[in-house]
Amino acid sequence: MPMIHNLLRALGSFLLSLAVIAAIAGAFRFGVEPAIAGIFDVDEKTRGYVRRIGMLCSFVLGYWIYTKYIERRAGKSDLAVDIPLIGLGVLSGVAIIGIPMILLYLMGYYQYISYSGFHAVLGVGLVILAAAILEELLFRGALFAISERYFGTIVALVSQTLLFAGLHMFNDNLGGWLSILSTALIGGMWTLMYMVRRNIWMIGLHHAAWNFTIFLTGLPLTGQEDWRAAAPMQSDFVGSRLMTGGAAGPEESILVLIVVAVIVGLLMRKSMDAKLIRPLPRQSVPFRPLDKGKNDLKPE
Repeated sequence: MPMIHNLLRALGSFLLSLAVIAAIAGAFRFGVEPAIAGIFDVDEKTRGYVRRIGMLCSFVLGYWIYTKYIERRAGKSDLAVDIPLIGLGVLSGVAIIGIPMILLYLMGYYQYISYSGFHAVLGVGLVILAAAILEELLFRGALFAISERYFGTIVALVSQTLLFAGLHMFNDNLGGWLSILSTALIGGMWTLMYMVRRNIWMIGLHHAAWNFTIFLTGLPLTGQEDWRAAAPMQSDFVGSRLMTGGAAGPEESILVLIVVAVIVGLLMRKSMDAKLIRPLPRQSVPFRPLDKGKNDLKPE
């Protein structure tokens, strides 16, 4: 019975977190944004920028309301602003994907075609930023953290990583074992980073910097072709899909997968050395961590 209770509470907690984030985002999109556009008479381009920034702020506000006032999550907030940690996230996001891509350019698998200018970079960059932060709020901040409380770290890590990979299979040009492997490894890397640092901004901006680095080159981003024409560089890929990632993009290149696999191994070792692996609870876990002091699970 405790397992069933925990399953129902975990599901209810996650759905509630989604509802709060969606409610705040909907209030901005259909209430605040039209009001701003009407009061200040902004043009459509400016309104697009307002929408993207406002939606990003709404996602974060909804998550903050849920964790602080509804779930009442114990400990330091994972929305705490730590500038050095955020800087590390951005730089490592660029480096982990960027260095293998540079090697692939040097080896001739990626080829520079032309320069297109930065006219569309701001708009696409804001979309990439908002999408990355939202994914981290939902997959790491909500789904993983909630699952970890009710089922322990290993179950949460595996289930959330597989769900992250499965949902990305709906992207264009993704499918098959290589796509599942790449998205699972990359998603697992971000989850392990969250486990070690417990900071949404670090992981979210790492994710955004990773995606933005790919976008800048004009190569496919997780199988998506939509933004390639808006990139400041136009590039193409030639040769083996195993080396280039093909239409799926650099994330399916074997060079990137090797780098990510090494990082996953190092983060897993760090998690075990720091005793961050939480056990599977043997009793029902209360909805709020502070209830009767029972829900603040301790690592083994």
